[in-house]
Amino acid sequence: MGLLGGRAVRHPAGLLPLLRIAARRLLDENALWALATIVAYAASFLMLSRVLMRLPIGLTYGLWGGIGTVATAVIGMVLWGDPFNWLLGVGMALIIAGIAELARGFALADKQAAVEQISPQRD
Repeated sequence: MGLLGGRAVRHPAGLLPLLRIAARRLLDENALWALATIVAYAASFLMLSRVLMRLPIGLTYGLWGGIGTVATAVIGMVLWGDPFNWLLGVGMALIIAGIAELARGFALADKQAAVEQISPQRD
């Protein structure tokens, strides 16, 4: 199973103890939240595996981590009253800009690879 295959197995497996702890805590408080958490984790990994079939892992993981970070911060601010200030806003904007630049960089690399494939080689 190569390096990527091993990482793909270990990453979700490493999250299982965290999921178990979260589910146990949520079950004590509200079974519906526990079920929603488990379904969200499963859906997240299913979607991630689907996206990895089409996009490079560098872009995919950047999207997954960056969007997850910003979305978690915004949800915390909206639902639980987490603080917001200009520095947090700038940080979130930089994360979004970084994701956009990753996407542009991978698109440029794809375009360059396509041009190299169709252009004649000069010796």
